[in-house]
Amino acid sequence: MKIHWYRNPQTRLILTGFKGIGYVGYLTIKYLIDNLDSIERIAIAESKYLPPVLTTTKFGLSYPVEIYEYDKHFLILYIEEVPPGYRGATLVKKLLEELSNKGIDRVITIGGLTSSLKDGESDLIRIVYNNYWKNRLDYREIQKDVKIYGPLAQVLYYAEILHIPAIALLAYADPERTIDLMGVYSALKTISEILNMKLNLEELLETAEEYEKRTREILEATKKEGDKYMYT
Repeated sequence: MKIHWYRNPQTRLILTGFKGIGYVGYLTIKYLIDNLDSIERIAIAESKYLPPVLTTTKFGLSYPVEIYEYDKHFLILYIEEVPPGYRGATLVKKLLEELSNKGIDRVITIGGLTSSLKDGESDLIRIVYNNYWKNRLDYREIQKDVKIYGPLAQVLYYAEILHIPAIALLAYADPERTIDLMGVYSALKTISEILNMKLNLEELLETAEEYEKRTREILEATKKEGDKYMYT
């Protein structure tokens, strides 16, 4: 695995996210890439483990692994699809090693957390720290005995091994849905607060609320239809 840099990064913080529960991490990263002004692609990665698929975007061709920089504020690591098993673990480890060699010294990874753990309507997001992230943020930590899987877990694991301070922001999302826009909204809102940046999330919130409303209506209609055929 090798990173091909168009230029050197000018910041040491990197954000990333993956296709976990509700696609929260992946869609949060995509939203930032697609909506931030003054964002620039500064690197792509080469690996034999990556799929031979490219996508057309506002930046031209989009590659399986890319690194963007937002106005000397932070970097974004975009991975379209993390391979399963050993190949994915190797890819994540090598990426973090190369980023560490470039001076990256903080990682924020974003994902979803099953909504079954939610403690009331005001409980929107939880946070996980590794041992090297010293400053505690004003958000509730994840509950005990919760298992974390997939690429997000690999990022936290290899960041620990490489002595890189890292946290995971986990927004509650419905595991029954492929996409949970309220989870994406919660993640983006939290990022804007932590990084002291302005994000226009009104349209996303409206879309998420409309989606929630329509989902409830469909579930209620389905329940009523099913009740017609219940007998005692």
